[in-house]
Amino acid sequence: MATIVLSVQPDTINSNLVQLAVQTVLLPPAFVVAFMGGMLTRRGSWMLGGIFGVLTYFGSLVVGSAADLSGLPEGNPVGAFLSNNVANISNLGALAGDLYGVAVSGIFAGAFAGWYGRFLRAMSPRPSGRDQRREGSGRGKGGGRR
Repeated sequence: MATIVLSVQPDTINSNLVQLAVQTVLLPPAFVVAFMGGMLTRRGSWMLGGIFGVLTYFGSLVVGSAADLSGLPEGNPVGAFLSNNVANISNLGALAGDLYGVAVSGIFAGAFAGWYGRFLRAMSPRPSGRDQRREGSGRGKGGGRR
């Protein structure tokens, strides 16, 4: 959301940092957003990845239609991609194809992130039962021997 608000401000889309943020966060396939959404859930990470993929596509449509792209130099990939997305609004078949593509790539990114999050949780060392009992035994509460 912050990327959308920042990039539609006058003359900010000309900045290289804003273009990098738009390219990383909004332009399809928005792997970063779908991956983060998948990492933050325990179940349904694939679904959240697909939802985030579609939402980032709509965000790129907002930026492409509201931002002033005329200040970008000719051949700029961010400007070309945004203007191509806006041109697809009038063509229903191209819009449906774009939405299908971003949903599928978001689903794959979210599913991979969910698997990776489970893998990291499974590989993290857990304290054994003996260590947990030792920590909970009340050691250091003072006074006397046991």
